[in-house]
Amino acid sequence: MLPAWTARFTPASDGVASPFTLLAVYELLALLFGLGGLVWAVLRGHRFGIALGVWAGAGILLLLLMPGKTGLDTLWGLLPLALLTGIAIEQLAQGLGERGDWLSEGLHIPVVILLWIRLYLALASYAVSGNSADLALVLLVFALQALLSVVFALGLSFGGALRSAAVGTGVVLLAMMISAGWGVAYVRPSDPREPLVSDPTAVEVRDLVGTLRDLSWQRTGLPQTLEFTLEAAPDSVLAWYLRGFVAHHRIESLGVRGGEEIADVLVTTRLDPVGLSAEYVGQSFTLHRSWDSATIACISDWPPQCHSAVGWWLFRDSSAVPVPAVDQQAVLWVQTQAGLSKDAGLSE
Repeated sequence: MLPAWTARFTPASDGVASPFTLLAVYELLALLFGLGGLVWAVLRGHRFGIALGVWAGAGILLLLLMPGKTGLDTLWGLLPLALLTGIAIEQLAQGLGERGDWLSEGLHIPVVILLWIRLYLALASYAVSGNSADLALVLLVFALQALLSVVFALGLSFGGALRSAAVGTGVVLLAMMISAGWGVAYVRPSDPREPLVSDPTAVEVRDLVGTLRDLSWQRTGLPQTLEFTLEAAPDSVLAWYLRGFVAHHRIESLGVRGGEEIADVLVTTRLDPVGLSAEYVGQSFTLHRSWDSATIACISDWPPQCHSAVGWWLFRDSSAVPVPAVDQQAVLWVQTQAGLSKDAGLSE
């Protein structure tokens, strides 16, 4: 186990986002409130909070030194940050219960939420249009947020303004965290532009499975009894998705199949099944998509052009690359003599 763990310090892992990127995209609430909890622990001499801060710093530093990391390794820094967030929220709730002015602070909280929502809308407009005037509006909202916080601090107290600003900001960050988690789990689970997703399988693979089920219904009267040949490794994505077809037989390679006969239905990643005696027609299905994160880099100009990066941060989208490029395809080949190509709607 120790050699396998230490070996992860040497190889570079392409396409893996930095821990700060993952935290800023998916756990901004834990990142900001965790840092706030650490500041409180240092100022008050809270030993457990300081220990959590050391743990979080060591975990993130270890991730930065280890190129061969995965998204799950971010827990080394996220777990102590989550505990520090709990400390910060506990102190915030205790302050509201003991010293809170519900009338004045209750007025400041919705103002803070509305201003952050307006800032989000300005960023969304900038991501879509690239208009630099929206960036000026973002700065104006920041300035107005700070000005109103100073006004409430003068009218109430510094602690009251800080508590109400923290509550309003926390509500907005919680909504962003839920939105990011929902997006990666349900909306874009196969999008390579999600940094938490590693080598995702395209959703079009389900179309391949559905097409094979239709062929199975036509030929056998059952959905998963079609006999076909699968050219794939035993641990491949295709072998996993097609594991329910009980009559298929898998081969490692068409070139080294030995004396095995190829069925009149063939599933492979080859775009041209060379070396087969019969004539086949096929239909391709996207298996993997790739995306180059360099397309969202900011252009060093004045005013700076960062709308692609902002669009990716908000929506996992980019005007430069509206759809990730096809990286690998799976092809369903059917013998023309079998009479299936016309019924299945396959074309050369």
